[in-house]
Amino acid sequence: MYESLQIKTANLPRSALCGSEENLRIKIERNHTFSFIHDLGNSKSDIEMFAKIATENIMDSRLSPHKCVYKKLEVLEQSVTSSLSRYYATNLIEQNRFPELSVLNISHSNIYRIPENFKTWWMYFPNLKYLDMSYNRIQDIVFPRTDARMMGNSISNLTLDLTFNNISELSVRDFERIIQNKYLFVKLANNPFNCTCSDKMKEVLRYIQERDWNSSKYQKYSYIRDLECYYPKDVRGRRLRDLHLEDISCGFDFMPVIIALSVLSFVLLIFILIILINYRKIRISCLSRLNVDSNSVIKLKENC
Repeated sequence: MYESLQIKTANLPRSALCGSEENLRIKIERNHTFSFIHDLGNSKSDIEMFAKIATENIMDSRLSPHKCVYKKLEVLEQSVTSSLSRYYATNLIEQNRFPELSVLNISHSNIYRIPENFKTWWMYFPNLKYLDMSYNRIQDIVFPRTDARMMGNSISNLTLDLTFNNISELSVRDFERIIQNKYLFVKLANNPFNCTCSDKMKEVLRYIQERDWNSSKYQKYSYIRDLECYYPKDVRGRRLRDLHLEDISCGFDFMPVIIALSVLSFVLLIFILIILINYRKIRISCLSRLNVDSNSVIKLKENC
């Protein structure tokens, strides 16, 4: 392992890194997963040495003089791996060119977020049609707005498969952002959506009910109505289109009541404190008003 990592890419022939650039159409690399069992020592020096070599290897690959241009490659699959580098996307676009790539599959790879480079896919994959990131651990669906005029050319229409990930947050803003992106279609089914009562969830339910899902703008995303709740448990499996505020305990808004009770409690507390602080003065004043014998009042003052 040490020896392999220390090989400099500049010392390797281009063919060893790129393979058949001219004719390759489909490239599948699956289950490239590694783990350390007995190879790496437990000492701190061994771990530090490996970290240093690995870091140098990453820098070496990014500075490699070899840039692979896959002129005819249409399908690239690098899936089913638990050891995909966090620099995977950066290395992929820095070291390679994919002018005809239409399908990129990096599913089942323990990816936690959509790489920033993939959010502007048209800059690196001008003909990409399908990006499969299903069966990962992605939690967000934030994408930038796209404008073909900024690029000076057309943008390919992309289908992004985010099914079977860990997306639990739903917001109207996220929906509108991807729906308004005419170059992007996002598949979101089979994610553990949280339908617990909240202001955000209330907006989502109103959004589902009030939109015309047969209109040209919303039709392709009509499946959103059929997304299913995973949390809370008592509505698990229920579709958004069938969900009502009462189903998620949103039938009565307790917030105004809570605020009113809090204000009232605060006022009462202040009132009680004032009474406690001035209790003796108030008592004496009351006795005076009730024409209690002045000597008794004087005695009461002395005792106080």
